[in-house]
Amino acid sequence: FNLVRGGGDFSFFREPPAHPDPWQLVVAQVAMPGIAIFAAIGATLKVFYNKVRRDLHIMMAGRQKDHIIVCGLGDTAMQIIQNVHDLKKNKGLVVIDPIGSAINAATCEKLDIPVITGDPKNQGIMNIAGFDRVRAVVVATGDDASNIEISMRLRDFHDTLPINARRQITIFTEIDNVWLFAKMHSQENHALGLFD
Repeated sequence: FNLVRGGGDFSFFREPPAHPDPWQLVVAQVAMPGIAIFAAIGATLKVFYNKVRRDLHIMMAGRQKDHIIVCGLGDTAMQIIQNVHDLKKNKGLVVIDPIGSAINAATCEKLDIPVITGDPKNQGIMNIAGFDRVRAVVVATGDDASNIEISMRLRDFHDTLPINARRQITIFTEIDNVWLFAKMHSQENHALGLFD
């Protein structure tokens, strides 16, 4: 059964070509679906592994004792994180990222420092970071008002801890505004985060 129109023809049954396809092309045609499936499974497993690894870091962060919590991932916070990491070799450091800074968070993850994304004014986030067992908190979000608000909220969190669970915690608060720093210092609030 042949249909002919113009100069071409069409048939339902094709005769095999005179020259068969090269073996490399045949292998590629058979292997491509397998390679695509393998790549998809590999990518899925890698994403799953990274998520589980990150969740384990966060879970272990809350179990640390005498550690330092850094709130913020700005320039000052990153410098502090680098210095503490170099001194302590990654022991006892937890970072809370309030704004989801992907680049700096990735840097911390490469250093095996757990990064919790959330609002440090939220007591649940601070509990995940192990606030009840912390030695010091560094508040360096890059905004003076936010830093002071977080520090005051941390002081309130400390007051809600059971009396037998309270320990001395030092809160270091970054204040860039000279007038605000002088005002707080003159009001004897410079020990804003030091309490027993």
